[in-house]
Amino acid sequence: MRDNFTVTFWGVRGSRPVPGPDTVKYGGNTPCVQLQIGSRLLIFDAGTGICNLGQHL
Repeated sequence: MRDNFTVTFWGVRGSRPVPGPDTVKYGGNTPCVQLQIGSRLLIFDAGTGICNLGQHL
């Protein structure tokens, strides 16, 4: 049997406020990539977007 997998991007163009002219329009979260394979959860590049993943979990 094959497990399905899902890729979720957290924090891309995030809305967590970070002061500065470069983040006024899109926010300042850095990416966090989640790969779900069956019941296994893998996290790649756990930037500040991991805050949103943590709230989800």
